[in-house]
Amino acid sequence: MGWGGVALAINGYPGVKQDYGTKAQDRMHDIATVVWVWAFVYCAAFSLLLLYRIVSQPRAFLATMHKPGESLFFGCVPMGVAVIAMGLVTFGQNVGLTGKQAHDGALVMFWIDVVLCAISMTVPPWLMITKHDNKIHSMPSLWLL
Repeated sequence: MGWGGVALAINGYPGVKQDYGTKAQDRMHDIATVVWVWAFVYCAAFSLLLLYRIVSQPRAFLATMHKPGESLFFGCVPMGVAVIAMGLVTFGQNVGLTGKQAHDGALVMFWIDVVLCAISMTVPPWLMITKHDNKIHSMPSLWLL
């Protein structure tokens, strides 16, 4: 999520074209593309590792979801997917995709993100209410986020 945001920020840095010209803006776009590709690879690798853990060890994943602090980190996945999808539209043509392919890929990632958001907005709070032991002295500060 962070790397993708940095790539989008580098790409949209204001004043580069006016201060340094079109060539500098193209260089910034190239740097941002490299950072976004790194973010895509990073996100894909860890998403595959998470899916592997869910499929190969479902009980361990469910045990993680029943821990008050750890279950809240599941919401990071849709945020990362959203940033990667935004970058796909911006940088897709730099990595060999046509404009339509980048748009269609971002649209698919958007709907995947919608499903992941719905899951991450309902399952962890539901677990917090129904399954977690909620005592005021044991509540993690993470709940304030």
